[in-house]
Amino acid sequence: MDPDTRGAEWRADGRLIAEALRGRDESLLELSQRLRCVPRVLAILNARRGGYLTSHDLEDLRQDTLVIIWRKLRTFAGPGTLEMWAQKIAYFEFMNGFRDKRRKSERRAGEDVERVPAPPSGDLDPERYSRLEAALDELGSPEGDVVRLKHFEQLTFREIAERLDISANTVKSQYYRGIQRLKSMLPVQLRGEEAE
Repeated sequence: MDPDTRGAEWRADGRLIAEALRGRDESLLELSQRLRCVPRVLAILNARRGGYLTSHDLEDLRQDTLVIIWRKLRTFAGPGTLEMWAQKIAYFEFMNGFRDKRRKSERRAGEDVERVPAPPSGDLDPERYSRLEAALDELGSPEGDVVRLKHFEQLTFREIAERLDISANTVKSQYYRGIQRLKSMLPVQLRGEEAE
C-alpha cells in the first residue's frame, strides 16, 4: 500500500474516532465493528501460547483491552489503520496478562516448573526454559517481546515490525540490544556456551 493511501486511511480513521467520541451512533457502531479484531487477536495469541489462558481469562482480557483502547482513542495518530493500532495494544495487553497469570500460577504452585508452557523448541529443559522466561520478563518491553516473537514464534524482522506497527530497523535494534542484555543476564550454561 502506498503512503498516500495509508495516510488517507488513518486520517479517515481519525475522523471516525472523533465522531465516535462525540457520541454519534453510526460512528460508535462502525467503531465497535472495526474493533472486532481484538478478541480474534487475543484468541490467536493464546492459541500460539498453547491455550494457557482460559476462556474466562480471555473474556476478562478482552474487556480490559477494549477499555484501554477506548481510553487511548484520543491518542490515535496513525500511521497505520485503526485495526493495526488496536492489535498492537491487544498484543501488549495479552503479553501482560499471560505473564501475570504465569507468575501467579508459579507462586501458587511453589515455582512448579511444570506449570510453565513447554519450550517452543525441544532444546531447553523446563528448568532452563523457566530461567529464560524469567530473564525475558526482566528484560521487559520492547526488547523481550521482540526476542520472543523472533525465537518463539519464528517471525521475521519484517513480520515483527508489521505486528508491532514499527519499522523493521527499530525491531532489529531492539532485538540485538535485547540479545546483548540477555547474554549479560543469563548464566553461561543456559546460553549454551562453554565455560572458559
